[in-house]
Amino acid sequence: MQGWKNAMKKQRFISLLLGFLTFLGLVVLSRCAIPFEYVSITTPEDDFITFHSSIPVSGYTSIAYDYFDDIDIDFSVNNTYIDTQSSTTFFFRANLEYGYNGITVEVYKNGLYQFSKTVAVYRAY
Repeated sequence: MQGWKNAMKKQRFISLLLGFLTFLGLVVLSRCAIPFEYVSITTPEDDFITFHSSIPVSGYTSIAYDYFDDIDIDFSVNNTYIDTQSSTTFFFRANLEYGYNGITVEVYKNGLYQFSKTVAVYRAY
């Protein structure tokens, strides 16, 4: 009878220990911030067609940074650099040539390339 009670105590202790370790692991995982970084161009849409010579380009970027980080967003149209902003949201006007135009937004964090997004815009004749 005594051996059975000791086995039950040991099993109960192991179950409580595993439950506590599982709870602790979940708490640690929930406190870990796994950044999902990207850039999104909200206007214009990819393969947009227009008759205008310039269009507004706007969007935002999601990037993990703190007070000491420098964020630079560079804009180019047809591989020609046009502007830089230091914010997580952006807006600029892109001058278009006839035919297909590639509008690229590149994000740099502390001077290092992070990621980019390109949309194609067609300017009709």
